[in-house]
Amino acid sequence: MNTDNRLAKGYLGPTSRFKPESIVYNDGEFAIAEGQWYEPGCEPTPATSCRWHATHPGYPQSRGYPQWMCLPDEVAKMLRLGNLAKKMIRAAA
Repeated sequence: MNTDNRLAKGYLGPTSRFKPESIVYNDGEFAIAEGQWYEPGCEPTPATSCRWHATHPGYPQSRGYPQWMCLPDEVAKMLRLGNLAKKMIRAAA
């Protein structure tokens, strides 16, 4: 699991349904994480979620508690392809 300071402080920590395993993007105000989404009565599924966290609790939030917004699978695929392309470009440089 990523030990990002904000993750440790709870800004980017788990919510009731999404448990982040790695922060794939964090500019100090907006973050994207990959992890597991838990639906009641179902097996956890891989998910990519995002949230704004410039102020606590950030957005989205529920009753003052930070929440993650699950991204559609197609958007998550595009993000993973973009990250892969970035790594390949760096490796070739």
